[in-house]
Amino acid sequence: MPNIKFDLATELLDKPLSEHSLNALPEGPAFLFASVRECEEARLPERLLRLTAAVPDACIVIVPRHLHRVEEWKNRLSALGFQPKLFREISGQTSSAARVLIWDRFGDLPALYAAAQAVFVGGSFGMGGQNFLESLAAGRIPCIGPSADNFLWAMDSGGLPSLEESGLLRVAPTPEAVMDAMLELAASALPREEVRKRFRTWLEPRLGTSVRCAALLEQAVQA
Repeated sequence: MPNIKFDLATELLDKPLSEHSLNALPEGPAFLFASVRECEEARLPERLLRLTAAVPDACIVIVPRHLHRVEEWKNRLSALGFQPKLFREISGQTSSAARVLIWDRFGDLPALYAAAQAVFVGGSFGMGGQNFLESLAAGRIPCIGPSADNFLWAMDSGGLPSLEESGLLRVAPTPEAVMDAMLELAASALPREEVRKRFRTWLEPRLGTSVRCAALLEQAVQA
């Protein structure tokens, strides 16, 4: 059967958040690095200098997958001359002047996907990747690294066009290629509704697992 996460993605598609649902982000295009893990800590920070050089008014948002890695990200970014702020340091402000934010609160990724101009989903430089379907449901084509073993079920075509073949996923083989992809995605971002429409069309033949599972469980209970 297809993965049940395909069905869950339709719930996000049916209830998209406003891109203005978070007031803490400053003006300028937001580059979101979501669910990043230890495998990205040594690879991405220095490359962010190129991103800020290319887009001076960029807002870079780092969301570690695990909160105990927040300080490591802050230390690495500070050593490179960035002045990162934690979300808790700007919480309550209508708008922040900080250009580099490290998100140290759970539960905000859907709103951040809705606000971002370009999205990278982490864990994909050696740890199998994290869920990138949420970015598509928010109307943004995600970029990931080369390690996506945890999500081969979402990438394998199974006789149907894969996400990458459908133009709904960018796979970057190197950290430098991540920055290339992020800049390209930001510069040529499709309207969110168009991405959601294309994603919904891609999902259609892969839906129905939750109903089938429920039916099988009901049969097992009644047996």
